[in-house]
Amino acid sequence: MDASPSGEERRTLGRCLYTLLFLISGADGHASTREVRAIEDALQGLEERFGPGHIDLIDLRPSSIQRARLASEGLGFHLQGEEIAQARQILDRMAPTLRSAYEEFFARSCLAVASASVDYLGLGPRINEDERIRLREIFLRLGFSSAEPLLAVEE
Repeated sequence: MDASPSGEERRTLGRCLYTLLFLISGADGHASTREVRAIEDALQGLEERFGPGHIDLIDLRPSSIQRARLASEGLGFHLQGEEIAQARQILDRMAPTLRSAYEEFFARSCLAVASASVDYLGLGPRINEDERIRLREIFLRLGFSSAEPLLAVEE
């Protein structure tokens, strides 16, 4: 098993996380300012935690056209896509401790974005049912065995 992902593998993991976070934020039909901020924090945290090469800072804020494309193509399209398959292969090749660290980071980042959608009064569930369904599907496709307990805590 590889100790660390290559430069291209890091970019693939960064693109995968970026796409998934925007799909989660759009589960309720729009991405709030708090959700976009949570996405930016997660992507910057990815670089801080695992080193440079995962993201291009210029691409942190997708255009309205990119957001519309993600929304119209839907979660199923992206989860069946080559990017998710590549990300899972990369994760599967990692040493167990590194894979576990990436898995936890991805899962917590996804949960942070989903939790950011609570209305401004703080009413309602931290994670709505549409987001919960997307999160479970994402965790399943990426093979995140330890992420389900994190989702249960958020209920």
